[in-house]
Amino acid sequence: MQLVDSWIGEIAIGLAGLAYSLDPERIVLGGGIMKEPYLLPRLKQALDARLMPSYRDIALVPAQLGNTAGLMGAYWAAAQLTGEKNGAGSLL
Repeated sequence: MQLVDSWIGEIAIGLAGLAYSLDPERIVLGGGIMKEPYLLPRLKQALDARLMPSYRDIALVPAQLGNTAGLMGAYWAAAQLTGEKNGAGSLL
């Protein structure tokens, strides 16, 4: 778990930079690792530890498309190039 904790700390540093730069209401995180139930709470805790109190209301949420977002984007781009009428909308 030490490797995971180190990775979470590094991600939290990057997210803190985004939080201070953009002041978002939520940050959407994707990828297969986001399926792990322990990850979001630990990441939120690590992020909050790096933020001033006024920035700690940012919600961290998993992407609805999960790990398929890149595949959906590639399909949509290919559909645009080939002129397919349905595009990625047919997959949603």
